Amino acid sequence: PNDIRHEWGIEFKHFCNAKGRELLPPDITFEGNYTTKPQRGRFRQSKVKKSIDFLKNEWVCVTSRESKDTARSMIESLKRASGNLGIRIESPDIIAINARHKDDFVNELRTYDEIRSKKIVFVVLDRYTKGYYSSIKQFLYNQLGIPSQCVSADKRSQNLSYYSNVLNQMVVKARGEL
Repeated sequence: PNDIRHEWGIEFKHFCNAKGRELLPPDITFEGNYTTKPQRGRFRQSKVKKSIDFLKNEWVCVTSRESKDTARSMIESLKRASGNLGIRIESPDIIAINARHKDDFVNELRTYDEIRSKKIVFVVLDRYTKGYYSSIKQFLYNQLGIPSQCVSADKRSQNLSYYSNVLNQMVVKARGEL
């Protein structure tokens, strides 16, 4: 160390002793009032808050009529990815909208009252509707207060890692924990 200090031009003139104190780890409280104190070097705990599930009546898929089959395929991929994440998914209802202008799309979407009671809206956008992204997001979140997860129909052939990431985003937006 002395050689390195001289080589780098570092000089220590005075050393002083200081008293140190090791802080005790805080208690960590999980859902259900389970409390634990982490041990040094052990950070994984077995009782963590369960992630959110997406049961049939808790979410909905919105897409264009042309992309309805693609949406079904993407939902099946989400279901396959859900097993590794410990999330239960049931197939939602699919709302297929037949509008070719963003205002018409949002106005037709506005007529579906059942959307208001959902945890999240899964939106599959195709080449015609991808330009509607911001209008759809704005309507669902600002006017209805419902989070949404938009995906491109072009991504339907992605691997399960892609769908795991989409599902993780959906869980967080629906106020669940990963």
